[in-house]
Amino acid sequence: MQFDNENKSFLMSALFGVILGFASLLLLTLLSAFMLSALKVSGNASGIIAVIILGVSSLICGYFSARKLKSKVLIIGAAAGTLFYLTVAVISAAVTKQGFSSVFLLRMLICFLTSEVGAFLSTIKRGK
Repeated sequence: MQFDNENKSFLMSALFGVILGFASLLLLTLLSAFMLSALKVSGNASGIIAVIILGVSSLICGYFSARKLKSKVLIIGAAAGTLFYLTVAVISAAVTKQGFSSVFLLRMLICFLTSEVGAFLSTIKRGK
């Protein structure tokens, strides 16, 4: 398969968005850990906060993946969001040693949809 400049730009945009998604995931997770320990919140709330953080990070991933592209923004949003979540799921399974849970598809759908919204928002920001 031959890569031209358009394909390289597409792949680099996707990887850039995924990296920023991971950075935001790390930062938001650390901030929420400090807040949860300071406020002594129950364990049930931490699960909800984790899903919200995953969605926000995926939104950031989709936004920055599609920001520089002029076309195929929804495709790159879907690709970046799916890649982002699959990587997070594999790392999570390796760390917890529990495998994939029953909410795997629900969280993947959340990541997919929020990255699509982020990609769409990047086109609105540009005014196109």
